[in-house]
Amino acid sequence: MASDPDRHKVIPKSGGRQQERERALPQITEPRYLRTAQVAELLQVSPKTVSRWAQGGMLPYVRTLGGHRRYPDREIRALLETLSEPSSAGLAAPLA
Repeated sequence: MASDPDRHKVIPKSGGRQQERERALPQITEPRYLRTAQVAELLQVSPKTVSRWAQGGMLPYVRTLGGHRRYPDREIRALLETLSEPSSAGLAAPLA
């Protein structure tokens, strides 16, 4: 049975200042994108409607290398918020 000299070595944890530096740096996150069906579910419309709105320039999207549309999550959710807000345009002013 051969003795392995590295077997009992204590390896110090990388911590302390390195971890503090990593926490201090802002986390870079890639923008998230939604598929057509996911956008359709959020907006409660059909996937075909989402595609038509994108073709008409009403929804932002990017194309994948395979030619599929992907919609920026943040922008779609912002649109959903504005659509969810009650509109004062539908209320008629009382006539005096």
